[in-house]
Amino acid sequence: MPDAGKVKGRNGSVGNKDFEIGDFQIHEGERLIAEPEAIQIFNFAMTKLTVLLDYAGAGIDQKDGSANLVRSTISQLAIVALASALEVYGKKRLVELERSGKIADWSELLRKTDLTSDELHRRAKANSRTPLEELIEERRVNLLDLDEFGRLFERGCGIRVSDIPRKEVYRLLALRKEIIHGGLRSATLYCDDGIPVFATPSKAKELANLVEGFVRTVHERSVC
Repeated sequence: MPDAGKVKGRNGSVGNKDFEIGDFQIHEGERLIAEPEAIQIFNFAMTKLTVLLDYAGAGIDQKDGSANLVRSTISQLAIVALASALEVYGKKRLVELERSGKIADWSELLRKTDLTSDELHRRAKANSRTPLEELIEERRVNLLDLDEFGRLFERGCGIRVSDIPRKEVYRLLALRKEIIHGGLRSATLYCDDGIPVFATPSKAKELANLVEGFVRTVHERSVC
């Protein structure tokens, strides 16, 4: 009988019992034959964020004098992770759309790069990537720019996203930048009519719910 604390695959241990696997790749030789979808990766990121913020909100000992500092720090890190989840979803979903033949306008995808279509395809072939994977790996598209995100999906892939509410997604991405460059030095995220809004688990969850709604709408429209 195998160790109850381990989950065994044909090629060895892949994790512990009751531990959810959120990312995987299955190769046959050098050929990739299975991997998680963009929405599955995003869902797993949201699950991890929920667990983390639930702990920060209720699981930290109230008697600990550093509790508020810990909550604030976790909340800020969760905001940064949330922005990364949005970026990863966007990149992964665009490649999925490419593989499904749903790129509507390659000239639009290339418009802000200095590459021609022929050069992109040559580089992609040399690196065993799809053309869009090549753009992404060379950081020639920026999915942390929400306008760029919308342009690539709407003009590049023909998926209407410009009408999806996004005010709080803009706020999230601005906060990510401020948190990273500010070095977590302040518990205040921004001021609303002169009233400070603090980095708390509840505020991070609020942003997460709004970003999740944005991503789910984009995804639903992209599978039609």
